[in-house]
Amino acid sequence: MAETKRKRGRPTKYKAEYTTDEHVEGFIKHCKDEKEVVTLCGYAVYIDVSEETVAEWGRVHPGYYGTIAKIKRISKSQLFQGGLNKSLSSRIVKLGLSANHGMNETQNQNITGELNQRIILGRKRK
Repeated sequence: MAETKRKRGRPTKYKAEYTTDEHVEGFIKHCKDEKEVVTLCGYAVYIDVSEETVAEWGRVHPGYYGTIAKIKRISKSQLFQGGLNKSLSSRIVKLGLSANHGMNETQNQNITGELNQRIILGRKRK
């Protein structure tokens, strides 16, 4: 007698509606109403899952990647605009851009040796 395999773990909270523009726009409107910056962390709270779950869904569900990309673009834009118009602290903008968008202040240092060979020592933070 063959037994059927049972799925282990908790059922997924993923919904196909998470890939729709209406869903993303609903989240953005929520952030605007609450005067919050759009972030993936905030989005995870909005749909009541962890940030790791959001990232995993992006890998598992191809259509969901677009949702994540749109939220990241809007987040980056809000941080830039908030910094430019001074509605956000420059420290918060810098932290948000470096932590969430991989933008760090770096400076390359090039040193030329006796043999006129270029040597790159690495990047120095300002």
